[in-house]
Amino acid sequence: MAEELLIMSWESHVGTVCRGVKWDKHSLSELRAAVTCIGGPCLASICRNLAQDYRSWSSGMPDLLLWRFHDNFRGEAKLVEVKGPRDRLSEQQRAWLLFLMDCGFNVEVLIMLG
Repeated sequence: MAEELLIMSWESHVGTVCRGVKWDKHSLSELRAAVTCIGGPCLASICRNLAQDYRSWSSGMPDLLLWRFHDNFRGEAKLVEVKGPRDRLSEQQRAWLLFLMDCGFNVEVLIMLG
């Protein structure tokens, strides 16, 4: 149902000013692909966290969302936190990574060398 909720919300609210939403950043088809690959349960958990305590959870989310489709309208997604050789994870980034892993999300920390 996550994809249907996305489509209904997009059609009802596209263009409406909303904190954290940039309507022109991604197309509806791109968002549909991401939602399909992330899956409803993981997406619902992320949205619940943000809705319950936006101030605490609005920063620290991993830098990259990677997704790929498989056959039969299924796919997989991974969130990646990118760090330089001297960077460290903040407490908020650690909290996000642990939360996402508990949700069953595939997460990774990538350390860029030199």
